Amino acid sequence: MKLKFERASLEYTCESILECFDESQSMDFQEYICKVYPTFDLEKIKKMDLVEKSKYIKREVENLYNSQVSNINQRVNEYQKEWDEIGTEILKCYESIFNIDVDDIFKEFIVQVGLNPICPRYLSEYKFDCFYKLSTQGAIENIIHELTHFVWFKIWEQVFTDWDRQSFEYPNIIWVFSEIVIDPILRDRRFEKYCTLEKPAYDYFYNIEINKVSLIENIRNLYNQNTIQEFMIKGLEYCETYKDILIQYI
Repeated sequence: MKLKFERASLEYTCESILECFDESQSMDFQEYICKVYPTFDLEKIKKMDLVEKSKYIKREVENLYNSQVSNINQRVNEYQKEWDEIGTEILKCYESIFNIDVDDIFKEFIVQVGLNPICPRYLSEYKFDCFYKLSTQGAIENIIHELTHFVWFKIWEQVFTDWDRQSFEYPNIIWVFSEIVIDPILRDRRFEKYCTLEKPAYDYFYNIEINKVSLIENIRNLYNQNTIQEFMIKGLEYCETYKDILIQYI
């Protein structure tokens, strides 16, 4: 399995950022983009229709993009070099955790390096984003996060044969669970050499308590006590049981 790093085009960058400002998307994502890029006016964007949003985002992004092409190209080379050095060992971690041969399942991923700090992933296209301001270590941790989603859902399709691709996206409870599991998987001892994050999942998951017990602790216990397939089944049951609580945080 290969990872090919590319500079995200201006058109692609505008489209991927525009997607984040869709009314169906998380307000947290939108607020974070506006925090990274203070010239984005969220209140103004909320009042726009799709065509207006598209024009606004292109206007805001174009000059910044053109000024950062050289820096993005440099990051593409840095990230590619680092992955080429350690990628084989990282893939072995997936093979051990999920009991699969990644080369049999995946051939190539495209990593679009660019301005979008949200780093969306596109399951059907085997493509995901990587924010160009990340350090090399940060980029590797982001890559592991995103690759985990691809591997996770590939196994998910085998466990739940009636799967629906739309359920893998925000805000479905299956998507919520897939984001929570980033914590125990990336904190697995097999990844400890490559991921040093104390909180690799979204921050808000660490503030949730269910029956006075930490959500994350419950999920970690399920992960440690079951096979990956059993964990998927029991973890989904757990999340569906407390769905009304979980959706308040996303």
